[in-house]
Amino acid sequence: MELDYSEIGKNIRTERNRQKMKQAELAERIGVTSQHISHIECQKTKLSLSVLVAISNTLSVDINLLLGSNVEENEIPALEAELSYVLEGAMPSTLKLCIELCKDVMKFPL
Repeated sequence: MELDYSEIGKNIRTERNRQKMKQAELAERIGVTSQHISHIECQKTKLSLSVLVAISNTLSVDINLLLGSNVEENEIPALEAELSYVLEGAMPSTLKLCIELCKDVMKFPL
């Protein structure tokens, strides 16, 4: 199986930007250069497993979220982890609204 490093790089950039973290900050926290992070995100280099794990831990996201469709059989846990992250700290009224919205969406499956 060939990994799609472009998707991994894109997912890392998306999550890093979502957390408003600069490449330099991520690089410093995992012990690599900001140029290395840039090369990973722009698909100029493949990242090692240890760097992927460090990025996942630093961004506090499930590694499957970063791997994306490279790990098809783990799609549900990755989506559950992302949903949990998105809803973290939500007010009870917001959670109730999200539940109702999910129920409505489930009535019309894609």
